[in-house]
Amino acid sequence: MQQEHSLIFWARAKADETFDEAAEKAYPLMQLLMTKGEDFFPKYKVPSRAKNKDLPFEWTFENFKKVLRKGSNREGKVEFLDLGYSVIFASSLQSKDQTSIKLRVGTQHSRFSNTMIVKFPDNSSLSSKEQANRLEQLFKDCIPLFDPYWAAIVNLTNRRILNPYDNGGLSAFVHWLNYWNSEYFQEFIENKINDAPVLSMTEWQDGYLIKLQENPIDSENPAELEAQRAAKEYFGL
Repeated sequence: MQQEHSLIFWARAKADETFDEAAEKAYPLMQLLMTKGEDFFPKYKVPSRAKNKDLPFEWTFENFKKVLRKGSNREGKVEFLDLGYSVIFASSLQSKDQTSIKLRVGTQHSRFSNTMIVKFPDNSSLSSKEQANRLEQLFKDCIPLFDPYWAAIVNLTNRRILNPYDNGGLSAFVHWLNYWNSEYFQEFIENKINDAPVLSMTEWQDGYLIKLQENPIDSENPAELEAQRAAKEYFGL
């Protein structure tokens, strides 16, 4: 079975955040990704409206702002600025070979979140310790820049097998590597945290990093799926 890993970050909307402020906060994330090598940051393109075509993207802050500004939510001529701005960068038109960044920032409406999803190709190799460590470090480096209340490194194939992802604003599962900020952390009783069936829990930024096991979850390994189910039941997710 294909393995499809992604970094996923959810951050609270900010009622008074302007477009310029949102863009200035988001672009350093792109600059961070650029430093991590071509396997994590390939030559991205912006999908074109022309059928089966895409355009190479030249990475400057002004170009980033321009394409992000076009991603406002619209219905006809009406623009819903409180729903933020969205953009997708992809390395390929073929989904299975694609590394992509899906970004929504500048959200002001409290019912919605700012989000970032960095998707890696199906069967991208995370089996080596070195690759897993690099992905873990990238995840940690993104946290202070995006300021999420929740984030995780997720095997999306595994997610689809087990249950729907969204759980009323809470993650439906404990994934391989998770970040819960102090607000999210308060959803759980502290004595449960101390005895949690996970590999490690460490303080990080304004919350905790929760690591379920040593290596990324393999959706074909029943024991690893069972460990994920056990952690889910333990925390009442």
